[in-house]
Amino acid sequence: MLLVRLFTQAMYVCWAFIFQVIINVALGKQQLNLLLLGSGILLFMIIMDGFGGLDNYLGSLLKLHTAQRLRQALIQRIYRLTPQAYDKFGIGKLVAKVTKQTDNVIDNYYGQLLLLLSYTFQISMAMIATITINPTITLVVIILSLPAMFFPFLLKKKLTTSSAEVVKQIDRYTARVTDLLSGFTTLKFALAGKAAVNRHRISNQKLLVKQQENSRWSSFSMGISLLLSDITYISTWILGAVMVQQGRMNLGQMVVFSTLSGYLSYPLLEITRVIPLIIGGHQAAVKLADFLQYDQTASATPFLTTTTFQPTTSFKLQAVNFEADQQLILKKLNLELNLNCKYLLVGSSGSGKTTLTKLLLGEIAPSSGSATLAGQSVELLKRQIIYQQIGLLQQQGHIFSGTVRDNLNLFDNPFSETKLIAALKRAGLASWLDGHSLDTIVSNQSSLLSGGERQRLALARLFLRDYRFYIFDELTTGLDPQIAAALLHDLFSMETETGFLLITHSFNLEAFQKADQIIVLQAGKIIACGKYQDAQIKAQLATLKLGV
Repeated sequence: MLLVRLFTQAMYVCWAFIFQVIINVALGKQQLNLLLLGSGILLFMIIMDGFGGLDNYLGSLLKLHTAQRLRQALIQRIYRLTPQAYDKFGIGKLVAKVTKQTDNVIDNYYGQLLLLLSYTFQISMAMIATITINPTITLVVIILSLPAMFFPFLLKKKLTTSSAEVVKQIDRYTARVTDLLSGFTTLKFALAGKAAVNRHRISNQKLLVKQQENSRWSSFSMGISLLLSDITYISTWILGAVMVQQGRMNLGQMVVFSTLSGYLSYPLLEITRVIPLIIGGHQAAVKLADFLQYDQTASATPFLTTTTFQPTTSFKLQAVNFEADQQLILKKLNLELNLNCKYLLVGSSGSGKTTLTKLLLGEIAPSSGSATLAGQSVELLKRQIIYQQIGLLQQQGHIFSGTVRDNLNLFDNPFSETKLIAALKRAGLASWLDGHSLDTIVSNQSSLLSGGERQRLALARLFLRDYRFYIFDELTTGLDPQIAAALLHDLFSMETETGFLLITHSFNLEAFQKADQIIVLQAGKIIACGKYQDAQIKAQLATLKLGV
């Protein structure tokens, strides 16, 4: 691409000398057949413009491929984040990085750098050509051009600051819009649409203010540079006229020189426009580069590291404390979970249930005490290995836009059709399969799946992977009581070697009676642990208004 661009700029410079030939022929200084001259010029134009089009195509192609690689790198980085780091960034900001910020970097940084390279080639070629005509005037033109070139750098700090503020505000705006649209149904049925629009208006106005400030400084920089560039351009014509009057340059040379000076002044003018964009785009590029190099271990929360998984039968906590933001969330926990038993975890909101499950999943390590999973200290276990052994289903199992097969395979093809159907039947979707197939298109909003069927499809996805233990977080929340009861019945009827931990806020007699152990968590402490028949358990459940 560089060779094509270099050749194209050389052709543009040669174009100026064609004017000299035409003038010389018109004045009788050169004898050429006009038909031959016209044919030669036409051929030159075809070659020049052909290479110009090719140069533009290759430049666009390079930008598109760069954007594609950058987005791919960002998505790969996102999927290497820990769940805790993912929550820290938030889906809105992550979407902004892959979309708006990437476009900003490609258009206003990478794309403008390519333009700067092109203008540099053009200036260099034009400079060499003008030197062959008159080195003195060339030097004067270069000196006159310097203020226009370097003026934007005087405002670099202000341009950098204002551009960085725009990038930050775009992040905030995207996060706000994502948040508001995610709660569309809640806002709509609460008749709070007008309040949501007003909340968006405030965020939108803040973005506009930052964009206007950045635009003011960029426009001011470009306006001054335009003035300086115009002064440079008109000066070349005046100097050329003086040289013709003095007999130091003929008319043809003056036209060539003036044309070439345009090839000098125009790219210089464009450079004054490009430089502020590059400065602004650089801020977005730096932010994306920082994200690509994001160090998850910099968090105050200890993360887990390496080694392999050695299967055993239990997860143990001994005198475990967990502290975050100088607040003790879990306090002296002693607990043993056998991986083939079925557990219920109950507790009021804020009691530490989510933090406890993060310990089990290996997302965090205890601040003090000991935690062992599969016979090894939790600090030494790889999260990836844990994810192969422990399955997680959150309150709303996500259904991707695609076929049932895609949702089970997760866009790969590791399982046979027989296994896929068996998993669906095991999850209680046998009757649903009678009217549908693995190639049925579904989504999170699909009317083909009820709430309970969506959860069962997510369950089938877990069953396919033969986890040794499952964690179900509020699995039946929002479901019809009969559907929820049927789902719990199926879970607690699974083979005895399949264990799980079910977090729940609702009471189902069959589930509580069949649970091998009920764990009651309050203010970060385990205050009761036992079977449903135990008096202590029933007393604590009554406190939580479960089973009363």
